[in-house]
Amino acid sequence: MPDVPGLFALNIDPVQAAAAYRVKLVDPYRGILPEAAVRSMEEQLSGACTVEIAAFNEFATLMGNPAAVEGFDHIIF
Repeated sequence: MPDVPGLFALNIDPVQAAAAYRVKLVDPYRGILPEAAVRSMEEQLSGACTVEIAAFNEFATLMGNPAAVEGFDHIIF
């Protein structure tokens, strides 16, 4: 923020977080499980709940990983 020196804002994009979450969960099984099983996993992870879980996962990373917030004096949600 240019008007407040030292202030940093982060906007967690839940759709982008969900896409990364699906990749993280599904990609390790590509080439191992049959393609139908992989498609089923992708389908099961395509709903609104996955978006919420992924966004919360990003939030939890900030809360539980000291390296993610290193260099900040305060974190406000």
